[in-house]
Parts: sequence; C-alpha cells; structure tokens
Amino acid sequence: LDLFYPLDMHYAYDPSAPQTEWLKLEDQQQEDQRLAHVAEGIEWTKQWREDAITYTDQAEVLGGEACLWSELVDEKTLPTRLWSRLPAVAERLWSQGPVDDLYVRVEQLLSQAPFETPQCQQKDLVRLGLSEDQVQVAMWLEPVKWYGRLLGQTALEARIAGSEMPQARPYQVDTPLNRVVDFIAPESFSARQLGRDVSWQTFVSLVDRQKTQLWPEDVRPAIEGLQDFARALDSGQLDEATALEMYVPYGEYMLAPIYSWLKHDGH
Repeated sequence: LDLFYPLDMHYAYDPSAPQTEWLKLEDQQQEDQRLAHVAEGIEWTKQWREDAITYTDQAEVLGGEACLWSELVDEKTLPTRLWSRLPAVAERLWSQGPVDDLYVRVEQLLSQAPFETPQCQQKDLVRLGLSEDQVQVAMWLEPVKWYGRLLGQTALEARIAGSEMPQARPYQVDTPLNRVVDFIAPESFSARQLGRDVSWQTFVSLVDRQKTQLWPEDVRPAIEGLQDFARALDSGQLDEATALEMYVPYGEYMLAPIYSWLKHDGH
C-alpha cells in the first residue's frame, strides 16, 4: 500500500487465480495511463522474478496481507493512507464483484465512523492553512505513484538506468510529513465524481479562480497545471493527445481530473 496505487489495481488480483495471471496483471500495470510516469521504473523490478518462488497449488496459500512500508507515513498521515485502500484488499481475499460497485461500498464505509476519512482529510488540510476552496481543489490531486516520491527524481532515474545506489533521496526518517502531498489520498475519489456528481463547469470555475501565490510553493506547479487543463477543457478544444501531455508529474503531484476526463469523457 506504500505505492499509492488506486483501489481497482489492488482489487484486480484474484487470490485464487494462477500465479501466471498475477504476473500478467503486473505487466499490464505498465500500460496503465496512471502509471505511465513510472513505467520504466516498474520494468526495473522485473529482475526479481528470476529467483521468485513459483506457486503450483493455490491451496498452499493460507491467507493474505496488505503491506504499508512506513518511510512516508507517520501517525498523522496513516489513516488516509491505510484505510483508503485496505478495505479493497480485505474484501478481495474472500469475495469479488464489479469494481464500480466496490468504489460505492468503500466510499460509503469511509464516510462513516470510526473511519470518517474524507472528514479527517479535510481537517488536516485546513490545519495546513488551506481555505475551503483550496481543500476542494487539493482533493483533486494525487501523489505520484510507485516509488516516485520516496526515491525522488535523481534516484528514480538512476534506478531506471540500473545504477540506483548511492543516490541522495528526498526523504529521511526525520523528514517532516507536513505538506499537502502528505494528506491527500493515494486515489482521488473527488476526481471520480467529476462529470457525474460534480459538473466539469464547477471544476473549471473553482480552479480558474485560484490564486497560485496563495498556495504552498510545492503545490503551485500542480495548480498551474490544473488551470491549464481547465482552460483547455473550457475552450472545447481539448483532445486525448493534449490531455495525455498534461498528465505528468508536477513535482510530487498528479492531476487526477485528467485521468477522470480521459476515462469517462475523453473518448
């Protein structure tokens, strides 16, 4: 769960399927638009398959677990990071169903006590100094995926090139986790609502009136990116190629509304 992957990626893995199917799913992740910015890094990890254990009898698998390594987690950021995906993994271990129904169940679950994840997330962002409008915009953002945050650009490029160590990384055990990127969810449920529960015109209006200088410095490139996307959308000239050009990391942030538009409105 430390890879910032969305719910449906975790849910795709059927515990009762052959191991070959799991490997196919891993390969397919490199073709997913949401992981395009780290696809080369994921390719690097395939070297670990050379000495991997091969399961031939699924009856030998007695259970499952969901791991969350703690380099980018502390007691304040854990609830949003953990509970936003763990229910999907837990459910997948004993049942399966349409993934769109899963999102409905998880969003209903997380809105209630004891989780109240969206409410806690909003409070955390307000404590960082964001206004009500800014909180709504921030919840349309996602952290970069895979180990993009943990490694940083220099170490990520080195890993892709096959010479990872030694490279300076942006996070140490004592690095404060007190920025917007630390409190936004790995997957933006708010972005999934665009074009359905929330109109694209509402999105354009809210993003357009943002004053970049009022945002924390590390978030400003992402806000500018959202504004570029909103203007292209509002002009009626947005096409898939242009959207994909915009769907890239802005520092440690990804613009989730772009993927939502590509998936539901861009075709």
